[in-house]
This record gives sequence, C-alpha cells and structure tokens, in this order.
Amino acid sequence: MLIIDCIYHFSESITKCIDKVVLLPIGSLEYHGAYLPPAVDTLIADRLIRKYLKEGAIKELINSSEKCLILLPPLYYGYSPEWNSFEGTISLNRELFQWLIIHIYLSISSMNGFKGLIIVNGHGGNTSLLEAIARDITYNYGGRIGIVDIWRVASKLGLKYCHACPFEIELAKALGINTTGRGASNKAHLRTIVEEGIYLYNGKRTLGYEGILPKLDLFIKEFYSSMNKLLSVFLNDSKNNH
Repeated sequence: MLIIDCIYHFSESITKCIDKVVLLPIGSLEYHGAYLPPAVDTLIADRLIRKYLKEGAIKELINSSEKCLILLPPLYYGYSPEWNSFEGTISLNRELFQWLIIHIYLSISSMNGFKGLIIVNGHGGNTSLLEAIARDITYNYGGRIGIVDIWRVASKLGLKYCHACPFEIELAKALGINTTGRGASNKAHLRTIVEEGIYLYNGKRTLGYEGILPKLDLFIKEFYSSMNKLLSVFLNDSKNNH
C-alpha cells in the first residue's frame, strides 16, 4: 500500500499505483467558545484520518503496492451560518460549498485508476449538505463517493449533538489539538424534536451537548470500522475502474 499525502508528495508518486482512493477531510472555521480553536472540526477530521492510516487501515485489503490512498489537504471552510455573528467564524453559502465539493470531485475523478472519494466530515453543519451533494455527484456525474461523518459515528454511541462539549475536548486532546477547560456541559440542540419526524428549528446557538458522551476508545474503534467498510467497497469493486 502506498499512502500519498498531497501536502508533501510529488504528483509523480500517484502514477505508481493502479487503484486509487482519495481521502478528503472537511470541517469548518467557526466559533467554539473559549474551549477550542475555530478550526477544530477540520483539525479533528484531518488528524483522525492520519491516525487511522497509521494504526487502523486494513492490511489485507491494501497490502499491495498497486493500491494507494491519496490524502488531500483538508478543507477548512464549511457551512456554519448560525455562528456567523461570532468571532472566528467564516461560513460558505450552500451553493459555493456545493460547487467546491463537486469541482474537487471532478478534478480527482479524472485520474487513471480512480476508485472513489471518501469524505471524512468533522462538522455537523455540513452533514445534510454533503448527503445532497453526494447524490448530485452520483446521479449527474456517475460519481463514486462515500462519507464518513464523525458525529454520525458518535451518534451510534448515543451522542445526539455536540458543540465544544466534553467529548469534543477529549477527542481534540487525544489528537494533539490545543484545548482549554473541560468543555460546555449545557444540554443543547439547534432543533426541538416535537415527536419522531417532526422538528422545530429554534434558532439557538448554544455550546454543549445532548445525549450520551461516548467513550473515546469505543468511538475510535467505530471510526476505524467505518473507514474499513468504505475502503473495502471501493477497492474490491473491479467494475469501478476509470
């Protein structure tokens, strides 16, 4: 397996392998109170991928020098309109965010041996947009795209909402990101669930969390499992060669 970090490697390295899966970490630049830097969502996504590539990548699937994972530089800007009035926030509008992702995809999908793009998303505000964009790419461009959403992974373990919450602090610390304090422990969410399937968006901008704070080791294990499943789909599909 060849891991190509596009920040440091020359483009010629990409020609050495036949099957290529591209990894794109995405986050946001937004207010996280006094607890975390504005870029923390992006830093978490990028460093989680790097941790996975070092520790968790499935060797039996990518033990061939003909297979490579191409790590793109992280995308620091996301969709965060609710935090626009707070210092440190830079939010893209929906249209710009959509076209940015689509054109990144169109550029990388022209590579010989391209098997697919995996987006690792560290910002909950991007989630629904990325799902819509993935459908656009699939149906309009015949694309091959997968998403590993960090906060959806955490939701499997009981965390429904987190913004500068104690779990995000713990995760950031484990990844070597500067933090202050224990995080916001307020019970908070941007929408009220009237009943299942009926949501009221309340306009609140609150630091805190809702649900159960996951254990870090269980979350890491679940994240690695999610990455392995997507890579397995992309690299084992012989029909998906460009």
